[in-house]
Amino acid sequence: TKQRQRANAVARRESVTVGPSFPTQLGKLETLRFLSLSNNRIQGTIPLSVLKLPNLAIFDVSSNDLVGEFPHLKSESLRILDLSKNRLSGRLDEELFGHPDVGRYTAPYLFTLVKFDISHNAFEGTIPLSGTSGFYKPDGSRHLSEESLQQLQYFDVGYNLFSGTIPNNIGNFQKLSGLFLEHNNFVGTIPKSIYRGSGMGANPLPLVQLFLQQNQLSGTIHEGLATLPNLKEIYVDGNKFTGKVPSSLCDLELNGQFLEDKSAASRCDGISCPVNSASREGVAPCRRCPNDNGV
Repeated sequence: TKQRQRANAVARRESVTVGPSFPTQLGKLETLRFLSLSNNRIQGTIPLSVLKLPNLAIFDVSSNDLVGEFPHLKSESLRILDLSKNRLSGRLDEELFGHPDVGRYTAPYLFTLVKFDISHNAFEGTIPLSGTSGFYKPDGSRHLSEESLQQLQYFDVGYNLFSGTIPNNIGNFQKLSGLFLEHNNFVGTIPKSIYRGSGMGANPLPLVQLFLQQNQLSGTIHEGLATLPNLKEIYVDGNKFTGKVPSSLCDLELNGQFLEDKSAASRCDGISCPVNSASREGVAPCRRCPNDNGV
């Protein structure tokens, strides 16, 4: 699970004049399966020889000072991809998850992925999950594949510069328990596929955590979100939603782990401050906004 950061929590990077570069010798270990180099102040780019390692199951280089664009790995058995808290930038390739206009299938190293975390970087553009993308078979046909990305449980693109709408195809990730899109520039409404699922025989996603705060989302907060059977946390503050939080959602006693006032979990302000009120965190405790007379 992921903990929501508080507004007064500032991510600090210790200033280092020169940090170590990525150890290129690792690229010679062709049988290497687990590579975890998090929190090592590594600077520069990821060597191509490392990206070509054929058997990686875990690739965790989080909390370093890496630069460059999204890396493309060769391994077809990757389960954890964690690039979070670096200085990576640029757009995600349109064919990263497969794209109907390109006709290419999903990148092989994403087929068996369980965790996809690229949060706290400077990636921009849209999330390339349009049309039937992300579900091509390895032979390149345009038929939906039950294999591609169907193990995905954790999808985190928070704290980047992404824009556009939230892709409907996220509803195809039938095992998704954590969806983190916070602190970007997403617009539009919350896709119904999140609480309905997608495709034939679709079911609500098994989401436990849904972070949508601090975007440009609009419309209403649909009561269908209350049908998510495993939901424990949902944050929607800092958007342009209209109307009220549905009472059916408030009754679920959500967000208790984050709220300082635990009793607010049974109230709607535990999800978002009501109209004409605000707080530093966007959730309880909320204070009424002053009117034009300062009252």
